[in-house]
Amino acid sequence: MEESKLKTLEEFQALFGNYSYVVTAKVGDPVYGKAKARLIWAAQTAQATFNLGLKSLLIASVDRLPYKVESPQSVEAVRRNLQELYNIQADFDIMLLYPPVGEVKERPAGHYELSYEIPRYVFPRTALVHTRDPKLVQRCVAAKIPFLYEDHDEDHNLSPEIDIRLFDSPLCKGIVAITPNVAERLKMTLTTVGSSKLLVCDSGVNSAAFLSQTDKSVRWRRFLLKEENRKKLVVYSGGMQKERGIEDILQVAVRHPEIMFAFAGGTDRDINFWYDYTRIKRINNVKFLGYLPQSEACSLQQSADVLLSTRANDYRSTITSPLKFFEYLASETPIVSTKINALQNLDTEGLAVSWYEAGDLIELEKKILTTFQKFPLDGKRFSQNSSFAKKFTWEERQKIILKQILDMK
Repeated sequence: MEESKLKTLEEFQALFGNYSYVVTAKVGDPVYGKAKARLIWAAQTAQATFNLGLKSLLIASVDRLPYKVESPQSVEAVRRNLQELYNIQADFDIMLLYPPVGEVKERPAGHYELSYEIPRYVFPRTALVHTRDPKLVQRCVAAKIPFLYEDHDEDHNLSPEIDIRLFDSPLCKGIVAITPNVAERLKMTLTTVGSSKLLVCDSGVNSAAFLSQTDKSVRWRRFLLKEENRKKLVVYSGGMQKERGIEDILQVAVRHPEIMFAFAGGTDRDINFWYDYTRIKRINNVKFLGYLPQSEACSLQQSADVLLSTRANDYRSTITSPLKFFEYLASETPIVSTKINALQNLDTEGLAVSWYEAGDLIELEKKILTTFQKFPLDGKRFSQNSSFAKKFTWEERQKIILKQILDMK
């Protein structure tokens, strides 16, 4: 590592000492869960911070876990689940919070943790809290704990009950907006907060996504293309809500039975909805694989001829983070993508990417077909994609955020 970077890392370590960089998304969240982007963010942020040499602590509730957590062995089971679901080492510290059973039923999620467990057991060992929960920000200010706040345009970020005066506090070391549009909203809302506190950071891509998984990707192709002797595989992975442009993909699929379309991700409810849709429309060249652990999703992405990053043409596209796009790039597979707002200012010239306008079904179909020709795999990969994506790992994201802390100390 360069001397300048070593000096910066030493500054981080001196600043934190033996105390922890505490990460939690929304208080009351379980420590892990399928198809929960907020929980992925928390685990990846804790891991990236640890990888940069800091003492990192993930706090989360045991509520809604599929087993009781009452011993060191069960805590290790939590760690193994984090490793499997999110493709990380999970070697950071984990503190599990235990709200009483009656409290969970009688009070809003996170109430007991905020009122009792976090002040008593977390704050005494905390150097800084990194959270997406404005209620925890309030507790930090009351306890004189430095904090970083992230806004991903979720409902709890938009609550009119948020006391904007909290962000004027010198304890606020930064406000992270997930997209430029979210940053503009924050500028209008937090009018007294200096621009030096506000920064825009896309979600990161897991460094493990860059690992080649040739054997697994070959098995995916055999499994998905064995029917009807199909030759081309198109993959979408991510959320399965209507706003993701799923119906557009299915309308292309029904016109091209010679191509297999595979979908990974989504909740059971969303998957059942689209399964019924394809049955009614008699679309037979589609596979719904459900939620996959991150490592499996990456090997699936490496098996495709084309990856799809679609969106409906609606407001949500203006505040969407390009997390999945960066993960796609890491796979070195050609991509057909909408150019959401968060990607507008990136120089993507030379990448194996074809762009189309969200909601334009005819253009989506055309770009899928032309991408087969323009970027044929033929046993090779497109390394320019992964080289570009390496600038957007979770570790690189955390370096930007940690620099914010140093600048504000």
